[in-house]
Amino acid sequence: MLTRIELDGFKSFEGFAVDLSPHTVVLGPNGVGKSNLFDAIHFLSALANGSVADAAREMRGQPHELFSFGPDGRPRGDMKLAVEVLLPTGLRDSWGNEVDVEHPRLRYEVAIERRLKDGVESLAIVSERATSIYAKEDRWRPYGRPPSKPFTRQIIRRQTRSRRDTPFLNTVEHDEDKQLGPAFALHHDGKAGRIRYLPATGADATVLSTISTAEFKHLFALREEFRSWRFFQLDPVSIRDSARGSWSQQLEPDGRNLGRVLNRIRMQTRSDTNPEGVLPDIATDLADLVDGVRALRVEADEQIRDFRIRLEMADRVIYSSQLISDGTLRLLALLTLFNDPDFSGLLCMEEPENGVHPERLMTLLRLMRDRVTDPEDEDPDPNEPLQQILTNSHSPVVLSAVQGRDQEALFADMVIRTDPATGGRVKRTRLRPIRSHSSQGRLLNGEAPPYVTSFEVERFLKTVKTGS
Repeated sequence: MLTRIELDGFKSFEGFAVDLSPHTVVLGPNGVGKSNLFDAIHFLSALANGSVADAAREMRGQPHELFSFGPDGRPRGDMKLAVEVLLPTGLRDSWGNEVDVEHPRLRYEVAIERRLKDGVESLAIVSERATSIYAKEDRWRPYGRPPSKPFTRQIIRRQTRSRRDTPFLNTVEHDEDKQLGPAFALHHDGKAGRIRYLPATGADATVLSTISTAEFKHLFALREEFRSWRFFQLDPVSIRDSARGSWSQQLEPDGRNLGRVLNRIRMQTRSDTNPEGVLPDIATDLADLVDGVRALRVEADEQIRDFRIRLEMADRVIYSSQLISDGTLRLLALLTLFNDPDFSGLLCMEEPENGVHPERLMTLLRLMRDRVTDPEDEDPDPNEPLQQILTNSHSPVVLSAVQGRDQEALFADMVIRTDPATGGRVKRTRLRPIRSHSSQGRLLNGEAPPYVTSFEVERFLKTVKTGS
C-alpha cells in the first residue's frame, strides 16, 4: 500500500509531498497535474521492473519531458522521488521461498540525472535508499486519523521484533575496500556485516529492479509491491474487440481481455452449489448502477478463442458487448476489478465516474470504499491482501459523493513559484486535503491553511465548468 509520495523535479512537481489513504480521490480541473501524479507512480513502478530507459519509454512524451521545466523553458538536470509503503504478507519468490517481512513499513528514495555524452542524452540512477520506518516516527494518518490499535498491532507492526537502524539499501562514497566509488550497498536481512556492493557510476537501472529472490527479502517485497501497482484507462472500444484480446488472466489497462478475466474469476470462485461463482454478485453490483440488469454471462467463442460477454436485462433480452453502452462496459470492468479474488495492491483509475448517472455515483464510491483495506478495522485479518484505490476527477458530483470523510479527497491546483536564483516564475502542482466542513479560516500568522474546504472546491470546479 502506498501511503506517501514525495516528488522533486518530476514534471509539474517541485518540493511536493502528499499522504495517501486506502481510498483517495484527487479532484481538480483539467491541466493542473492530476495525471502527472499517476505518471509519477507509474514511473516508480516501471523503475522496479527494468531499466530507467525502459521506464521512461512507458511514459507520455520524451524522456527529458519527465523533468520539471525551469523559468527559462529548459528541463532540470535531475529529479528525486520517494515513497513510503505498507508491505503485505504471504509473498513468495519465483522459487517458492516464503518472504517473511519483519518490517512492513518502508521508505524508498531514488535520484535520477540526465546525462549527455557524444550528443546522446541518457538517464542514470545516481542514488537509492531503502529504510525501515520506526514506529515512533511513523506519521501516516489515513483519513486524517491514526489507524486503529488492532490494525497497527496486527498489520503495520505485525512481525516487527526489533528496531532496525541499518538501511536495507543505500548509496555510499565507496565500498569497504575502496575499489568502487560511489557504490550501492545492499545489506543482507538478519546477517550482520554482510554487504554487497554494486557500482553506482552511470547505473542504467535501479538496484531494486535486480532483486529477484528472498535473499534480500525486504527489497524483494518492496519490488513486488511496486510491480503490483496497476493503472487503468478503460476503453469500451477495446473491451468490445475481443479479437484483439490478451491472453493475460489479469485485466489489461484498456480492458480488452475483460471476457477472459471474467471467465477466470468464475472458474476461481465457483462451487457445486454456485457454478457461476461471483458473477451474480458482479451483476447485482452493476444493477445498482445501471437500471434493468438481471444477469451476467460469459460464453466461450471457439472462433476467436476468447470469451463473449452477455448481459440479460429485466425484459429478458440478452445483449452482447457489441450492443452494451460504453458507460455500462466501463462499469462492468470496474466491478470486475473490485470482485476479483486476486485484487491486491494499488489500483489507479482516471475519472471512474464516466458513464455513471450522478444519482448512482454515491453507490459507486461506496463500492470502492467497501473493497479497500480499512485502517480503522477493530478486528483486521493479517492474511487479507492490502487493497487500495486511487482515482482522479474534475467533477463536482464526485466531490459531493466523498463529503463526510476528511482527507478522503485531495484538491489539485497550480501555484506560481519564484525561482530564487533567477527571479523567474514557474507553475507547480499543489495537492491539499479537502475537509468536509468549514473551520478555522486562516492560520494565526495569516497564511492559508494546509487544507481546502469542500465549499471552496465545489465553487472552483463549478466556475471552471461554466467558464465564468
